[in-house]
Formats: sequence, structure tokens, C-alpha cells
Amino acid sequence: MTGFLRFLSHIGALNYKDPSVRVLAIYSLEKLKAVEAMPRLQALLNDNDRSNFGRQVSVAEAAKTAITNLETKP
Repeated sequence: MTGFLRFLSHIGALNYKDPSVRVLAIYSLEKLKAVEAMPRLQALLNDNDRSNFGRQVSVAEAAKTAITNLETKP
């Protein structure tokens, strides 16, 4: 899968009902350094649904961390 198609699949996953899928999509977009996703990540800053794995972070927490990291990494 090309980088662009991977990007699109992760963007689409931000709409999933399951917050765990949304959090994993955020992590993936961050890892891909997808600064193009910033508007979509910002739209999730009020999404307080929590993932059901690991530290059980909220979608908003994951989005905030990703935004911070994408803004500070070249």
C-alpha cells in the first residue's frame, strides 16, 4: 500500500464508532508524520471517548499529543 493510500485509510478510521480504532488511527497518522491530518486531529479535541487498551487514553488526549508532536517535528 502506498503512503497516500495508507494515509487515506487512517483518515477514514478517524470516523469509526469504536474509540480504540480512532486512537490507533491517530497513533498511525502521527507515526506517518501526516501533518496534512492536522485539521482532522483538531476536530477530535473534544472527543472524550476512551480506548479500551493500554492506558485507555481518550481520543482527545491522543489527538492533542499527536498535534503537539506533529507541530514540533520537522
